[in-house]
Amino acid sequence: MQRSHRGHDPYKLRNLLSDHAALGESHQALAMLVERLYVEVEALRAALADATAPEAVRRRYRKAYKKTTVSAHCSVGAMGCTILSEFFRPTGDLYGEDVMMLERLGMSPAEVKETQAEVQKVSRYT
Repeated sequence: MQRSHRGHDPYKLRNLLSDHAALGESHQALAMLVERLYVEVEALRAALADATAPEAVRRRYRKAYKKTTVSAHCSVGAMGCTILSEFFRPTGDLYGEDVMMLERLGMSPAEVKETQAEVQKVSRYT
């Protein structure tokens, strides 16, 4: 297997995450959160790296990133919980959280259904 530029084998890391999830419900929730965070971060990076992304979007992202960073380090209450509550709301539906985010991003119901169909199709590959 080929190693990533950071020296981590991505297949091994994925397997370790799966192994961790098998340890119990709390571990499964943590593993799911890590996966969702990776997807979110990668989508944002790809969008912002696109040459057609307007500078106004990049500026808004920088402002939001700064606000989120400050919130994550706030010592009032449970650190970062407000961020987690906005990001991680179990719905009982396998794709519920993805649907919530797609809707939040402005996808139409038809686009959401199309995305769900694509996810269901590719999830059968594994």
